[in-house]
Amino acid sequence: MRVSGCIRVFLGIFITLALIGAGAYAVSRHYIEKYGAIPDKPVFPEEQGVAFSPMQTRAPNPPAEEGEAGAKPAETTAAAKPTPPKPAPAGDLAWVTWPEGLLVRSEASLNGEQVGGIEYKREVYLLETSGDQAWQRIKVANGDLEGWVKGGNLELTQGN
Repeated sequence: MRVSGCIRVFLGIFITLALIGAGAYAVSRHYIEKYGAIPDKPVFPEEQGVAFSPMQTRAPNPPAEEGEAGAKPAETTAAAKPTPPKPAPAGDLAWVTWPEGLLVRSEASLNGEQVGGIEYKREVYLLETSGDQAWQRIKVANGDLEGWVKGGNLELTQGN
């Protein structure tokens, strides 16, 4: 009878460990299925085509006081006529593919002064590419910003 008592104890321990293991497996599968999936990418306003102005990296020039060099008389500024729409630059239409947007520089070099920035999916005109294909000169569509961006971060639109 002593042998059967030991078998019962070992059998009880084995069943207990099997139930604990099965329970741990079921709980871990539940949490893996619930939290293991990659969530959907959030959609931000700039990705929905809502345009906003390019980043400004310098403070705007304050208006010149009367009597200072470069000040315009009040009559000329009051009688200013609206400017006609600018023609599209000669270049291929493209859009920015880099998700964080791009810095625009004054020259095709990392040492070039930062003149602004353009956001993700913003349309630009590709004016030229440097000889080593590392830089591209662009002009922002419907804007005045023009300069150089790192190459490979633009994609030509379907019409080009």
